[in-house]
Amino acid sequence: VDGSAPAADQSITLTTDVAPSTITFTNNTNTYTIDDNGGGEKITGTTSINKTGTARVFIDNANDFSGGTFIGEGSIEISDSAALGTGTITISDEGSDNPALRVTTDGLTITNDIVITATGGRKDITFSATGTGNTLTLAGNIEIQENQDFNTDFRPNAGETIIVTGLISGTGNPILEDDGTLRLANDANTFDNAVRIQGNGVIEITSIADEGVASAAGLGVVGAGADLTIGATNASGTLSLIDATSGTPSSNTNRQVRIGTTSASTASAGGATIENNRTNGGTGFVFTNAAFNFQDTSTSGNTRERTL
Repeated sequence: VDGSAPAADQSITLTTDVAPSTITFTNNTNTYTIDDNGGGEKITGTTSINKTGTARVFIDNANDFSGGTFIGEGSIEISDSAALGTGTITISDEGSDNPALRVTTDGLTITNDIVITATGGRKDITFSATGTGNTLTLAGNIEIQENQDFNTDFRPNAGETIIVTGLISGTGNPILEDDGTLRLANDANTFDNAVRIQGNGVIEITSIADEGVASAAGLGVVGAGADLTIGATNASGTLSLIDATSGTPSSNTNRQVRIGTTSASTASAGGATIENNRTNGGTGFVFTNAAFNFQDTSTSGNTRERTL
C-alpha cells in the first residue's frame, strides 16, 4: 500500500475475512486506517504485515493472522489487544526516523512476543490513551537485541502505566523516556544491561538481585559499575520497589546507582528518588555495595560525586 499516491488519509474497511500472504505499507505522508465492518471481519491466516515509510498505520480491529508484524519505519498504532494477530512484533530502525508501536486505548493486554533489533537508532513502544490512570500490559516475551544505550524506549504519558509481565531478555536495556510509569513485573528477567530512567517518570520493579542474578531489574552490567541510572538528561526520576504478585522476591543488591548524567564527561542537573513501596511485609531495598553511588572517573571539569 503506497501512501504517496493518495492526496489524503485513507480508510480500509474489511467486509470479509482476508488472508493475503503479506501486507506492506510504504506510506510516507498519509495515514492508513484498517477496521472491520461491524461483524468482526479480520486479517487471518499466515499473513504478515510489513511497515516502511515514515507515516502512520492505524489498526482498529481484532485479527488473528500468524505471520508477524515488522515495523521498520514510521509507526503502527493499535486500539485492540489482538490488532496484530498472534505473531511476533519486530521493531527495527530501517530508515531515518524512530519506528514505533503505539497504543492509544486503555486496558489492553498484548500477548504477542516483541523483538527489538540492534539495527539503526531508537525504537519506541509508546502508550497514550485518553485521560489518566490508564494501563497497558505487555504479556508476551520481549527480546532486546539492541546493545547500545538509549535505543529501546518505553514511553508512557504522565499518569499512565506500561506493565511488562513477559520475560525481558537480550543484551539491551529498557529505558523509561517519558513521565509515566514503567512496571517491570517478571522476577526472572535476564536482560544484561542497565535500567535507565531518562524522564521524570517512575520505574517500578518487583525484585532486584546482585549483578548477574535474574530479577525484575534484569542481570545488571556485571563488573561495569553503575547500572541503575536515575534522572538522566537533567530529569528527576524515581525507582520504586513494589510487591510481587506472589511471595517476596529478593530486594538485596550489590548493584550501584548513578544519579544524573549517563556520561562521565557531561554535566547534568538530574535528580533521583528511591522508594521502598512494599506493603506485604517484604523487605525493602538493601544496597550491599560499599560504593553505593557511582562516582565519575573523568578528570574533566564536569566530574562530580552523586550523593543521595
